[in-house]
Amino acid sequence: MSLRGVVWPAAGVGAALGYPLLGAGAWADAYYLAVAVAVLAGMATAVASRRPCPQGAWWALVVALGCFVLGDALWMYYEHVLDQDPFPSAADAAYLGGYVPLLAGVLLLLRARRTDREASAGLEAGVVALALALGAWEWVLEPTVVGGEGSVLARAIGAAYPLADLLVVAVLARMLLEGEWRNGALRLLALGLLCAVVADVAFLVQEVYEVDAAVGQLSNCAFLLEYALLAAAAWHRAAATPPTPAETTFLGRHRLLLVGACAAVGPFLLLTIDDPEGIDLRVIAVASLVLTGLVLWRTSRLVAAVRASAQLIAHRAAHDALTGLLNRERFGAVVAEALTEGREAAVVRVDLDGFRAVNDLAGHEAGNRLLLDAADRARACAPSAVWARLGGDEFGALLTGPGATDAAAVLGDELVRCLRAPFDVRGERTPLRASAGMAGTGSSAGTADALLAAADVALSVAKARGGGQAVEHRPEHDSAVLSWPALAARLEHALEAGELEVHYQPVVASATGRMLGSEALVRWRRDGSLVSPADFLPVAHTTGLIVEIDRFVLQRAVGQLAAWDAARLGSEQHYLGVNFSIRSLERPELVDEVLRVLSAAGIAPQRLLVEVTEEAAASSAAVRDALARLRAYGLRVGLDDFGTGYSSLAYLEQIPADVLKVAKPLVDPLVTEDAPVHVLRMLVGLARACGLEVLAEGVETARQRDRLVELGVPRCQGYLFDRPLPAAELEARLREAAALAAR
Repeated sequence: MSLRGVVWPAAGVGAALGYPLLGAGAWADAYYLAVAVAVLAGMATAVASRRPCPQGAWWALVVALGCFVLGDALWMYYEHVLDQDPFPSAADAAYLGGYVPLLAGVLLLLRARRTDREASAGLEAGVVALALALGAWEWVLEPTVVGGEGSVLARAIGAAYPLADLLVVAVLARMLLEGEWRNGALRLLALGLLCAVVADVAFLVQEVYEVDAAVGQLSNCAFLLEYALLAAAAWHRAAATPPTPAETTFLGRHRLLLVGACAAVGPFLLLTIDDPEGIDLRVIAVASLVLTGLVLWRTSRLVAAVRASAQLIAHRAAHDALTGLLNRERFGAVVAEALTEGREAAVVRVDLDGFRAVNDLAGHEAGNRLLLDAADRARACAPSAVWARLGGDEFGALLTGPGATDAAAVLGDELVRCLRAPFDVRGERTPLRASAGMAGTGSSAGTADALLAAADVALSVAKARGGGQAVEHRPEHDSAVLSWPALAARLEHALEAGELEVHYQPVVASATGRMLGSEALVRWRRDGSLVSPADFLPVAHTTGLIVEIDRFVLQRAVGQLAAWDAARLGSEQHYLGVNFSIRSLERPELVDEVLRVLSAAGIAPQRLLVEVTEEAAASSAAVRDALARLRAYGLRVGLDDFGTGYSSLAYLEQIPADVLKVAKPLVDPLVTEDAPVHVLRMLVGLARACGLEVLAEGVETARQRDRLVELGVPRCQGYLFDRPLPAAELEARLREAAALAAR
């Protein structure tokens, strides 16, 4: 809080407390009015300069304080200048008029701080106010409202003050019930309202019972304190803080005790009145009946609210807060119940590949929206299944009954398919991949934990195989997954020990067989023998070692290309294709790393083909951004294995690429003369229309090559021309080609 924010309120409160020391008289009244005007100016300054939230509510309080100060000035004018009795007069109109913006401002503050406010809180506040009014009826209200003297106007105005105070008490009770005193500014505001009630009660006591003038001094001091506390509330730092929902403090039995105590006020008065003849018992009796009815009705509502709260707590304990699906704990219990009943059961676990990148780039709000859309799609695939969010971007489904295992296999494939369709992320169509793992009661040990673990193992296998697919659990998966940590440790050692190699598979012109470039492929030579990439690459993807492997292949391949250039082997157009995983391409520093490696080796960016699977390019905005940046620096991008994954032809134009590598499964049928080629011909035509070069993978026979030449595929790669070769063997091929070209 600023210095002014401390000095203004402290000075106002100090001046108010010093007022009784002046006694009564014109000088005391002048001092009172000066302090009131100064406090009003201070509060207006606070609202104008600090802009408390909501500002309209605080300006309403400034207007209320202005009305009260105007009433004070008019009262003193009637009393000291006109030498008239100020009651009733225009001063009363100012005082009573001030209650309207006062109550409106406070209610606006309460409304801004709670969007889910229950309407019954206002009823409870009214019950408390009515109980207090009933308690004060005998000594204050009845003498003023019923037994008062003077004209009808005077009696009406006299009755208006206690009624206004009752409304203030109701507001105070509402602030108490809803825990608003936790906010410093509202706490000061509540104290100011309390001072207003005390001041009015003291004034009424003085007027009704004609007590000593000291009571009037107390009343004026309380009024000044009210003004000072209202100004202090406006200066408090909490007033300038955006409103946040307040915590409801009185719940359950505490609220019941409060309203129950209010119902006891009427019977207590009836039992303790010493002189029943001087009191209108009908008022107390009727008020008691009204209070009792309201309390009974509110009690029933409170009991219903407590029950609803208990049900809500139970629901929240079993369901995910975002999607409304079952949470992991409850899902496990449901699976256990199904197995206990002896029903056939199967579990499907599905995970969104690439969600983390979308969440990081687009933000958590967009990520949450995507998860909600994914949950809706998943449930639509199997409405009768029991669905759960198992954590993060992973969902689970339980199917029971005859054929549940077969149904789970179908559901897994369906989930992978339907979750491939692009999601709307902040107005952009963003595709993701999904991996699924399925397990039935026949593949587990018969417990819920075993069934869930089996589905999790199958999911791990699906992700290790590159993702974007569904895998049914098999017993051999368990041993494979269990061996992954050891294999990962051994692979990490292989990186450090230099056991990894880079082999190169030539890319040739389809018609002539002339070598145009080569693809760099990692190999692991362990104990003198090559380990199949299918055995270690899934582990590398799962553990994150694939990033280090990608970096190793890039550096080794670019260095080898520079060495061939130095030996004048091959042409300056000979290029290298290097594969990059999603994990590598999602790293923000990848582009700079690639450029540094090329610059250090003196290789032009155009001679490096960055190869990425079509699913990887389509599933992550971060990947597409990295590819676009690489192309901006002159590198080329190739879509690997096209035709086996996402295969959205409409989406092809949006992927930053230069080369389309037709997947082997589309080339395999060409071994026969009458193989259908409609899809392949359409794909080649589409690639050309998009400005992409076409390269066919997996060419193993001359017939396949000839058919590809007929279809207009200019480049090929496959065992027909060469297997992946160690650098030395490919170098020998390059020397042979150079010798032939020199003849």
